[in-house]
Amino acid sequence: METRERLGWTQTRLARAAKISRPSLAKIESGIYKNYELIEAVVNILRQEIVKRSAGERVLTTTAEEIMASPITTVKAEETLPEVWKKMHDTAFSQFPVESRRKIVGSITERGINSAINEYREKAKRIKVRDVMEEPFPIIPSSTPLPLIIQLLQRYQAVLVSKKGRIAGIITNTDIGKIFASKEMEA
Repeated sequence: METRERLGWTQTRLARAAKISRPSLAKIESGIYKNYELIEAVVNILRQEIVKRSAGERVLTTTAEEIMASPITTVKAEETLPEVWKKMHDTAFSQFPVESRRKIVGSITERGINSAINEYREKAKRIKVRDVMEEPFPIIPSSTPLPLIIQLLQRYQAVLVSKKGRIAGIITNTDIGKIFASKEMEA
């Protein structure tokens, strides 16, 4: 009864979820009824709700620093598209921040390279990243909460994470997927 009330559930709601009658649940909660199969059904429903709520809380409290990949791999603005494509193949990354003179000046993605190949055809082999790079990925503080990061990733391929004034990591949709697939989110 204490757990049910802490969750804000009525007897009727819990009984429906456990597929038992409300009077049976009342008897279980009072200690009169000792049918262990029904007790197990009720306990399992309560456990599932607790896990679901704790996962939701985890989403709200996870920060960029906890999920960022670090160190980040960048490409230079002077590299050619084939050089970057090879780096993408070798690392299995589909986007990179573009660096020039130790500053992030843009971004390059598989989609951007494919667009350049489509537009320039054979000449694309000689094109430099600086000529086709896209805007830089947004930079967020390491304390940024996960819900805001998810919103940004709906518009951008990646976000960069800043800590103490320096780029400390990168977050992509793949990193978000890892969080939701992890055992930590289930507990």
